[in-house]
Amino acid sequence: MELIDPQRPKVEKSLRWLQKAVFMAVGAYALYLLLHLALGGRDFAAAKAQDVPLSFHHENIGEGPLALGGHKTFCPVKGLPEEVAILGINLRPDAPREKVALQLGLKSSEQTKEITMGEAFWVKETSPGIFAFSEEGGIQIIPSLLDRGIVRLDLEKGFFIGKSMRSSLKEEIDYEGAFQKAEVHLPDLLLSKYGGPEYRELSDKVQIDLGTNVCFVKEGDLLVWADQMWQEGASLERPLAKVTNVTSSSVEVDIWDASGFREVHVAIPFKNVHQMPLRAEEVITSLRPKAAREITCLLGKRRVVLKAGDWWLKTQTGFKNIRRMQDIEDVLAHRLQGELFIFDEITNDKGRMTIQGTHFDATHTHMQPLMITATVEKKVGAAARKRGSWKKGRQSDEIMIQQKKIIEEGS
Repeated sequence: MELIDPQRPKVEKSLRWLQKAVFMAVGAYALYLLLHLALGGRDFAAAKAQDVPLSFHHENIGEGPLALGGHKTFCPVKGLPEEVAILGINLRPDAPREKVALQLGLKSSEQTKEITMGEAFWVKETSPGIFAFSEEGGIQIIPSLLDRGIVRLDLEKGFFIGKSMRSSLKEEIDYEGAFQKAEVHLPDLLLSKYGGPEYRELSDKVQIDLGTNVCFVKEGDLLVWADQMWQEGASLERPLAKVTNVTSSSVEVDIWDASGFREVHVAIPFKNVHQMPLRAEEVITSLRPKAAREITCLLGKRRVVLKAGDWWLKTQTGFKNIRRMQDIEDVLAHRLQGELFIFDEITNDKGRMTIQGTHFDATHTHMQPLMITATVEKKVGAAARKRGSWKKGRQSDEIMIQQKKIIEEGS
């Protein structure tokens, strides 16, 4: 028979109250945590909102670096984005960066205007969809330059992106045509071998053959249009070109007019010149000795005297001896063009003549060593020839006399 504790009901009742108290405490603590997180998240969001610049507009999403192709337009003036055209932006490398010049145009009225980025201008709607530039108020527009040469035009309550459009004036411009007909060649081997320290920097550059002259360039170099040709240098008052990229197949060049508003991009391909091996014996013939380090020979159809250190240029009219310093500079700068023969060493030792040197093609992109060796035949004078003839005649007479004696004795 089980004994019943008279205190048991009281103990069980106390345990039930203790469990309720624990559950209530845990619930209150959980509610506290939830309220704390909610209030803390709201304060955090408010703090993050304060970090956003006041000048930021949600409309900017999709513009500039955030652009995903195409630009959204928020312009309150109907027809204005289609009327304003960007005719040119002066992005020349030598133009001031703090005040980028801008050339604007209005399609319907065919007006043009030049201002700088950030400078306000005004337009008025003269009739529905037709606008004109105004100096007496109207719709104020402020241009700003975005990345990639894109112009944003801000109004009081909106903005739009200007559409680029070339000027309707299409003229044949010589400074552009020069690049259209140009050819690019590999670095100059003549400068590498014979140029010396003065021309070492040029020897690493590629050559742009512009017909009238050759420019040595690398990526980033500037050229200026002066004296009816492109030259190394720069000038704010003349057309300018910049080499933007040099690849294994072409040289890319950006060209600006003097104002900087007209910009053209061209890619000039490399020209592959296949040089046939030269047979020096067919060009340099009929060698004759003259002195210890001099010989005479035929270059083409012309007999010349060759000495060690001579430069001979094969032109359309024949061979030209490059002697003056000015002629040498003209050859190095390609102002004088043609195949070049440089004779480094000429010897005449005991009847054996040797010529050593280098042959360059007209572009100086191919070179070939020259090596000609010839044996000198002894020169026979008139007196020696006469003595030889007399000796031969005398020997013949003696033979005839002997033959005559033999005949007489036999008879």
